[in-house]
Amino acid sequence: ACSASTVRAVSDTVNLAWLPEGLSVTDHVNLASSLSVRGFARLGSNLRMHGNRIDFKDDGTTYMQYDSTVKFYVGSTRSISLGSGSGTLHGSWTSGKVVFTSD
Repeated sequence: ACSASTVRAVSDTVNLAWLPEGLSVTDHVNLASSLSVRGFARLGSNLRMHGNRIDFKDDGTTYMQYDSTVKFYVGSTRSISLGSGSGTLHGSWTSGKVVFTSD
């Protein structure tokens, strides 16, 4: 149990905490079943989530974006798009094995 003024007991077994300024953890934290983040989250130095986008590098050129499809960009160039029942490979691709196609 935490006695900080930002923690409020919801029931005998559930506490709720508001952290308006920020939270820094140097070892580990257990968040039970879910975590909700409004607006922006940074995980380590290379993974950043904001809105409908996840950046994989600090320079903002390698990322995944979601609107009605999921799109992956590497070096600011779209490399793959995934939609409902369809997908598109953009640019040049190679395969280490034989490629089979189907409809």
